[in-house]
Amino acid sequence: MTTQTLKKSCTIFMIVVICTMMLSTQNSLSTSVEKCVKHCIPNQCMKVAKKMI
Repeated sequence: MTTQTLKKSCTIFMIVVICTMMLSTQNSLSTSVEKCVKHCIPNQCMKVAKKMI
């Protein structure tokens, strides 16, 4: 009985850990993409503006 409870606890813990890792990775990637977009778009606009002049 104790081993079954331990297995269930371990399984639940692993599921929680995997979900937490997935969410933190998604947040990290979205933050990186957002920073890139904020920096890249003005740089691209400046390059295009310089070419037009």
